[in-house]
Amino acid sequence: MKNPKLFTGLLAVSLAATPLLPAQDKQLARDVEFVRSLATELRFISLATEQVEALQMSYKDSEDFKLVSQLGIEISLIGAQIHPNREERRRLFRDALEQSKVFIERYEGEPVADAAMLTMVRASYEYGSFLVEELELAREEAPDQIKGLEEAAAQVYRDGVDACESAMEKLEHSREAGSKQEQDYFMCWLYKGMLLRENARAVREDRDHLALVSRDTLEEMIFDMGEDSILGMRAYFEMSQVGEVLGDYKGAVRDYKDTIDSIDKILSNADLEISASAKELLFGLMQQAYDRAANALFLSGNTDEVLSFVLEFREHVASLGAEGADIYDVADHSVLLTEARAMAESGDPAKVGAALDQVREINRRHPNDFIGSKAKSVLKDILDVQSSMVSGVLMLEVAKGDYQAKNYEAAIKGLKRAYAAMSPSERDAKGLELWTIAGRCYGSQQRFLEASLALCDALEKHGQTPGGDAELTADNLERTWNGYLRQSKSDSDVALNPLKDRVTTLLGSYGGTDSEAKLLYNTATRDLQEGRIDQAIQNFGRVPADTPFYEPAKGRLIICYQRKADFAQARRLIGEYESWLETPAAIVPEENSAGRANRGATKATIDYYKFYMDYQEATGANGGDKDPTKFPGIIAGLAEFRTRHAAYAENFMSRVYDIVARLQAELGEVEQAESTYRTLRNEFPGSPLGSMLATVIFTAHQDYMKSVEVEYDALMETEPDRQQTQAATEKLTLARQAALNSGLEYTRNSPQPQYSVMWNSVLIAASLKDWKTVEDLGKKLVEGFGSDEKYRDRVERRVKEKLGEAYLRQGNFKGAVELLAASEEAAIAAGRPNYPVTRLLCLALGGWVEFDSNGTRVIIPGLDKADEAYDKFWTEYKKYALNSSRTQDYDINWYTFHWECYQFANRAIAKDSMFRDRAQVLYNKAEAGENFASLKALGPEGVEVANLFTSYPPK
Repeated sequence: MKNPKLFTGLLAVSLAATPLLPAQDKQLARDVEFVRSLATELRFISLATEQVEALQMSYKDSEDFKLVSQLGIEISLIGAQIHPNREERRRLFRDALEQSKVFIERYEGEPVADAAMLTMVRASYEYGSFLVEELELAREEAPDQIKGLEEAAAQVYRDGVDACESAMEKLEHSREAGSKQEQDYFMCWLYKGMLLRENARAVREDRDHLALVSRDTLEEMIFDMGEDSILGMRAYFEMSQVGEVLGDYKGAVRDYKDTIDSIDKILSNADLEISASAKELLFGLMQQAYDRAANALFLSGNTDEVLSFVLEFREHVASLGAEGADIYDVADHSVLLTEARAMAESGDPAKVGAALDQVREINRRHPNDFIGSKAKSVLKDILDVQSSMVSGVLMLEVAKGDYQAKNYEAAIKGLKRAYAAMSPSERDAKGLELWTIAGRCYGSQQRFLEASLALCDALEKHGQTPGGDAELTADNLERTWNGYLRQSKSDSDVALNPLKDRVTTLLGSYGGTDSEAKLLYNTATRDLQEGRIDQAIQNFGRVPADTPFYEPAKGRLIICYQRKADFAQARRLIGEYESWLETPAAIVPEENSAGRANRGATKATIDYYKFYMDYQEATGANGGDKDPTKFPGIIAGLAEFRTRHAAYAENFMSRVYDIVARLQAELGEVEQAESTYRTLRNEFPGSPLGSMLATVIFTAHQDYMKSVEVEYDALMETEPDRQQTQAATEKLTLARQAALNSGLEYTRNSPQPQYSVMWNSVLIAASLKDWKTVEDLGKKLVEGFGSDEKYRDRVERRVKEKLGEAYLRQGNFKGAVELLAASEEAAIAAGRPNYPVTRLLCLALGGWVEFDSNGTRVIIPGLDKADEAYDKFWTEYKKYALNSSRTQDYDINWYTFHWECYQFANRAIAKDSMFRDRAQVLYNKAEAGENFASLKALGPEGVEVANLFTSYPPK
């Protein structure tokens, strides 16, 4: 066929072009269509992906962002279907599936998730088909890869079947006759049957069961919608393949021929009005049926019948309007390849020669896809039995097939054999390509030194060949040599100098000055990344001025000196660069877009590091004294940074926001710092700076809260009036709530929240009596840090205490007792009793008395075991509560203990009158014959305890 894409027939009608949801505005709709056309019409997948990323930055509205994200998934799938490189296709397929899963989970229940479900169905089938192709090649060429490919394909197919069933369940109740929902429903049904069948094809041990389930699924669909419809015809064809999967080649051929006859009747009936697109779909389906039938005949071993059948195919194609056309432009090449395989097996020299010609032409038209790989495999088969008929150039094609199948060792041997068999003229024509592929084979195995040597040979022996792409080979050499240096980490080894000079010379000769400059720039960049700053400075300094890497190298030099903390030299170089910009040598022509981009990026880099060095000096990060007076100027300068470098600031903006927020926090401008943090989080949701900055914001809130607490405590010592107390309390509550909100936001958005931030948030929530938050955070701390050796003891003794109190205060007394009793037992077993836990356990058992917000006394019963609580409180907790190291007679701790013990005894009287005397004794001891005057003198807390006593006298 002239267009080598596989006809997926009627699958293209619905799911193969699943529409996105409507755009929110016309501009976005135009942008989406433009990006889609980049991929589908121009096949610029990388450019389309970049445009999707740009749209995601532009359209932050929730619905628009979802639309663009779904477009990104579609672009990955389109790229996977058409990309010439099989490894890149594998990556794009995997990306489309993973992105679909994440998208569906994130937006579950929304219409946009339903659309993504349909995309996932299609991606599962396409990716699975790709893996089955890989599996077929592996069974012939690389048996060691079979198991891994089977497992991968099976998982993809299982996920696809699950997606089909989920989509069908959602569409079941909205599939009115003739609606898009009905069409989608049947397409999912069809895909389900196909996925099950292909799963059977891929995994032999499950083959019989899965194949029969597939047949039943497709048969039910045909009964439901009728086999006379075009979609029903497609389903019948797909069901016919089940026989082939099960090895019933005779039955499969019969079914395929039935499909061919049914389609022929439609296409040959002049009375039927069929659209051109429908005819094309049916023609493609018929060719697929011929392909499967020819393949089944070949597998059954009847080569003569294959040749007769394909001859019928050729005549049939010609009779349907393609008479006189080149057969390669109209016929399915897979059918012709099966014909060539049959001719090659005949042993007839004339037929073998014709097969070679046919395979050579198919291989030429399919340099990188599955059909091309199969063609190379056929060439290899012919080579094995008819080597005298195969030239060195054809041997090269066979070796290329091994390379594409990732059989790198076989490819290398084949390439060497091909080179040896070539004539001088063939070497001149193909030598550069041959040794370039050899270099790639070595490189794909991480054998970068051998790869570099092979590519050096390619350029030295054949770099001057007319028509050869020496620049591409030089580019391969540059990447491979950098790979070797990264791998060996021996860039400074003097023994490498001869080879290094050889590489540099070849890059200068065949890659031009730019290639040599790129090598220097990349080497220097690697030096910088790996901490060899002086070596990086030397290499950046050697980048020639008349290359695209000159200005970026200047920017990197500033970074080198900043890393060395040599700010004076960095600023001197900045001055030199800015002076150079005023010279004629720095003029960039308007049409040189790459040069303008380099200029803009370098200016942004230098401007950022000017401020970054100022920031380090002002904060004392470089060892000097902190100077907060410089903070406002740095903040103001960075606020203008994005405006000055609008097109090139994106790489630095997350760091700019981070610096600004930190400085604002240092100045006590907590609200401004939090606003800057939110901007960072919204614009760069994946940046690790977000979670680190959140801890700074939380600390700033916490510092402010503590200052308000000190202020509040000082005020309380002055015996303020009611209005002053209320104002101070409101201020403290607001400060605590703001700090808690900051801690909660950090916890939600950080992938690995810090223990200290979460624990301090627990304490703040407890001070606010926000017990639900205490519970939520406490559970997260137990789950995240309970098994960590560093935090285990703190979680057991402190976190579980607060978690138990949260249960207690929310009325979950049973849960509190279970948790606190287990914690108490663990502490005793460890030889370190946890008395605060014992106190809370007593409260959970026996309850307590408190005032509500209206000042009314309320009795909280707990588990209504006041007698047990009293005994435990008096015999176990007393020795801790009244320990002289923490409690003096008649201080607030002493009174609090006596109050809690008293209220247990006073309520236990209802169960046992003996507690009446104990309650009276405790009350009298606290009252001391002075109506609690000493207690009231201990401040607001003392007054509250005294009021509790007097509101709840002995029974």
